[in-house]
Amino acid sequence: MIRAVAATVGPVHALAGHSFGAAAVAIALAEHEMDVRGAVLLAPAIGPALFVDRFTGMIGLPAARAEGMMRHITQTIGREPRSLDARWAVKHLHVPALVVHDPADREVPWLHA
Repeated sequence: MIRAVAATVGPVHALAGHSFGAAAVAIALAEHEMDVRGAVLLAPAIGPALFVDRFTGMIGLPAARAEGMMRHITQTIGREPRSLDARWAVKHLHVPALVVHDPADREVPWLHA
């Protein structure tokens, strides 16, 4: 999607994303050669697994339901959730990135940054 937007609007100088959008930016930059000068990642989430576990625990669902949710994510997006792990993506980035994250963030753990 990010490449399609870039192809439509012309040269993209930088990409920015928040939460899962920041993970999407990192993954897009790692998987597709894009000529950008930098990226801004705001409170980046590393991937869906933590939030599925947190959500199912919060509402008291058994672990099997978390596994089912992860299978549903896999079927819906057509790729394994582990391929959406931003930790992998940032290891392959070759552009400067600014990461901004509040250590007191209650939704996305600061350690994700």
